[in-house]
Amino acid sequence: MIDEIKNFTKNFLQEIKDEKIYLVSHFDTDGITSAAIFIKTLERLSKQFSVKILKTLTKEEIALFPDDKIIVLLDLGSSHLNELSKLKNKIFIIDHHEIKNQIPATNIKIVNPHLTEECETLCAAEITYLVSKEISEENKDLA
Repeated sequence: MIDEIKNFTKNFLQEIKDEKIYLVSHFDTDGITSAAIFIKTLERLSKQFSVKILKTLTKEEIALFPDDKIIVLLDLGSSHLNELSKLKNKIFIIDHHEIKNQIPATNIKIVNPHLTEECETLCAAEITYLVSKEISEENKDLA
């Protein structure tokens, strides 16, 4: 899982250089905690971003995503890969839910324990923290 987090983070940092970010997270304890961790991480990177907390990710909600920002999904997205792959945005997903579809090789980067052989049982907030800590050791205070 650590190698997947390192690769995901490396890709994320390369892609966000001059881009704005649209952060979407789930409306539950795991999603809100993930959002809090990642908001602080983005602030420390001096990134421009907006945040949306959703009870459920729907096709209608996906259609409303801005097309001029990088999309970051926390604690959701793994079951909507087909719809997300139709967007022209670059999409980064940090999730722990089961993946129901094949991951498109196009615009989506995902870190999810279900993609590892060990299939560790981590919540999205734990994975988000590990990504944040990979971005900067300074983020270890976000645990």
